[in-house]
Amino acid sequence: MRLLCFLSIFLLLSCDPREKRAALDSTLTQPAQLILRNATIYTVDRARSLASAIAIRDGRIAFVGSEKGVEAYIGPKTNIKDLDGKLVLPGFFQRVKVRGSAGKINLFSGKSIEDYCLSVSRYIRENPQQQVIVGEGWNMQAFSGEPPHKGILDQINDLIPIILFSSDGNNIWTNSEGLAAAGIDSDTENPRGGVIEKNEHGLATGWLHGRGAKDLLQRLIPENSSSNYRDDLLRIQRLATRNGITTLYEAALHSVDEISWKNYKDQLSTIGAMDIRLRTSWPVSADFTDKEFLLLQQRIGQIRSDDFSVDSVSFIGWAAEIAETQNVKDRAASQDYSQGVVADLARRANHFNLPLQIVVSGKEFTASALEALESLKPLGSDSILRNVIINASFDRVDLQRLAQANTVLFIQPETMFAHNMALFRVSQEDELKVQKKYFPLGFSLLSADLSANHAMVNPLEVIKQGLVYKIPVSEMIAAFTINAAYAGGLEKETGSLEAGKWADFIVLDRNMFGLEESEQRGLKVLETFYKGQLVFDINNEYEN
Repeated sequence: MRLLCFLSIFLLLSCDPREKRAALDSTLTQPAQLILRNATIYTVDRARSLASAIAIRDGRIAFVGSEKGVEAYIGPKTNIKDLDGKLVLPGFFQRVKVRGSAGKINLFSGKSIEDYCLSVSRYIRENPQQQVIVGEGWNMQAFSGEPPHKGILDQINDLIPIILFSSDGNNIWTNSEGLAAAGIDSDTENPRGGVIEKNEHGLATGWLHGRGAKDLLQRLIPENSSSNYRDDLLRIQRLATRNGITTLYEAALHSVDEISWKNYKDQLSTIGAMDIRLRTSWPVSADFTDKEFLLLQQRIGQIRSDDFSVDSVSFIGWAAEIAETQNVKDRAASQDYSQGVVADLARRANHFNLPLQIVVSGKEFTASALEALESLKPLGSDSILRNVIINASFDRVDLQRLAQANTVLFIQPETMFAHNMALFRVSQEDELKVQKKYFPLGFSLLSADLSANHAMVNPLEVIKQGLVYKIPVSEMIAAFTINAAYAGGLEKETGSLEAGKWADFIVLDRNMFGLEESEQRGLKVLETFYKGQLVFDINNEYEN
């Protein structure tokens, strides 16, 4: 055996240097199970590199680079896919509200108004007990210039509210009963941050958009506390892969009492391997004790799997509507809302290796949350434990403060767009560090509203929307990939296409770089891969 090895090495050393190098690589490299070639691969690594080939082995990326370089990973059983130049991106991240999502109509697969109407009609027929009909996933492009109108839905049913959220989560289409139940008539003024579309006679048409408008309809939707978490999770999984999402951050588990905990444990045990990665959060009060944190650690270990885990705790005391009308300083004496108490909660959570997610409402609570987190002992720049401010709202942001506080901001896309990107205050010294990026790692545009009743926002739709505001496609993609991975301490595992990371990626039908806004219409996710496995193929798509 040794003689054969020495002979092989001797023969290699006698070859041409270029052939010798390729031969040595092939003897040391194990074949890949899957190879994508002839692709346009935007890796979203630090250099924002482009590649043309990628090799997948055991669910991870074994190689990403040139056509020639990938040849060393080809074996007799390697599956090779020629993508004919199609764009490959890392899988997207998104925040969701899982609980109750199975009780909504899935409109994502619809291509026309007729498709949407058929789905709504079928759902009402199969669920006659429903008092409010909720759906999500319709696309404005299906209306071909004619905006959504209540009359279309009234023909299906005008006796119960029908509330349909668009695929980007920013538009609502409702019927006459939905408007009436929300108290919307010709005298209703536009809410703050929202628009109620009306015709020339001043009558509401059934089309609303913006967060303020969504709030008017969302309060009609009952909380489905009796829904099965397993069913909700499986439905979310199907929607996620269809939208090119491979990692989900859940806002918070619905309830954590003893009965709910047992239900979570029992239902999750029957799911097994998933097609997505889900990281969820455990809601805590400001006075959550060390004893409770110890118990929480035990419970987390009981339900943790490769694809599902509770990896943070959430404080929602600063998310109340009173945040918009009361000054934070006036509430400093209240234990539940004071900066000191929240800072102490963060300190204890971090001690138990759990990041704290602070859900806020308004600029003052955002600023107060950052000040609370700044008071903590620095964790070190290499720490993957990062506290998060959810639903953050700033006029200006000091990037250095965020970095020093090991803090990440989740900002609603419409909030970022409304500021027209004039958010960042960067000193000359910091300019080279952040390279004048629109979205440094401390920022991500993940949908972040804990109370949102629509279950998912399509990242691709938000990326397209960013073009309207002249935001580079590359930075919009980073916001939903590597930045979001960084926020959850997952940047060493996923979020970019680099050797050693999980093979979480998507294939689009065309290259979105360089396209005009109008040319982005109809851009589709063709395939979604999670850990190297094909989990969505548009050619085999089916309605749930």
